Amino acid sequence: MRLQAALVVVVIASWASPAGALKQRDHYRLVKEYCTGLMPELCEEIAVQAYLVDAWDFSALDAHAQTAEGQTLCLAADAVVRRLYEKGSGAAVALRNKNVTGFALLVGGALHTLADACAHRGMRNPEHSWLSRIEQCQGSPVSPDSLPESMSCASGVTQRVMQEVLTAVMAASWSADDMLRGDNCNTHWPNRTEICDEYLALASAWDGTHLQWDGSKVTDRLVEVFVESLKGGRPHQASFCDGEDITAPDLAVPESVLGTEPPTCLSVKLLCPGLPKCVDSQAISSADETGNDLLLEGEPTGPGAGAGGCSVSGGPPTGLLAALLLGALGLIALRPRRREHGSC
Repeated sequence: MRLQAALVVVVIASWASPAGALKQRDHYRLVKEYCTGLMPELCEEIAVQAYLVDAWDFSALDAHAQTAEGQTLCLAADAVVRRLYEKGSGAAVALRNKNVTGFALLVGGALHTLADACAHRGMRNPEHSWLSRIEQCQGSPVSPDSLPESMSCASGVTQRVMQEVLTAVMAASWSADDMLRGDNCNTHWPNRTEICDEYLALASAWDGTHLQWDGSKVTDRLVEVFVESLKGGRPHQASFCDGEDITAPDLAVPESVLGTEPPTCLSVKLLCPGLPKCVDSQAISSADETGNDLLLEGEPTGPGAGAGGCSVSGGPPTGLLAALLLGALGLIALRPRRREHGSC
């Protein structure tokens, strides 16, 4: 049982940020890389809070710059604007009150959302889940989180915002005595129910329609909203629904993506033993509230429907099982702590 539990921990780590752009560690790393000139304790806490968004706000799609079911792209972008305004205005208050914990929580949360906006750009969860499962099981870099342009954008946005944060903190005359002390214990991942039932199971509900907003029309405006609200202002922000269409040009989806059911492989099976290979959207929305696994039944409804049922790709990539086992053996001895919300 201990080996099985450790294997699950390894797999959760590999899926640690399925609904958030980039991996959790990337959000942490970006903040630490561009947090220059600030007290190390403050840099650390902001980075930790950027990391923890995937744990605390896994299902809040506006936190990850994604579009909810039944929501239009422009309304999804407006929801992100509201979130960033709330984060920025709250951080401005925390700054004046020398509330370091609150300031780090709000700035870290905003940085996570802005980085996610570089990758997701409003992508719906069923499509993101489909692409993530293909990447996890087949090794094809098709997830928006893995694209070089996503990381480049996230780096630029993080650097820009952290420069504004430095200016704001310096103006507030914070000192080392105001900083946090103690262990941040930043090892909290999303729970398995969220990853399996609220994310990975959605893959088969994707209808094959690719949908994202045009980053050139949205990203800079999102940054401006947070920066201006951090300065104490209330930026004028017309609804994205009132201007030009923000939908990105239709990008070609590879045939290898459209022509298959979302694959299931060892890492998916270890994490979600009862995850169906294909389910319809109604089955997902009416899933057993007790947390029981969805049953494999019905016909596939994804873009590969009619192409031979719920076929899946083969086994895990070469060496994956060995890597999982080795990692599990190490994690049996190094059992990471889970940080409860607000305390270690």
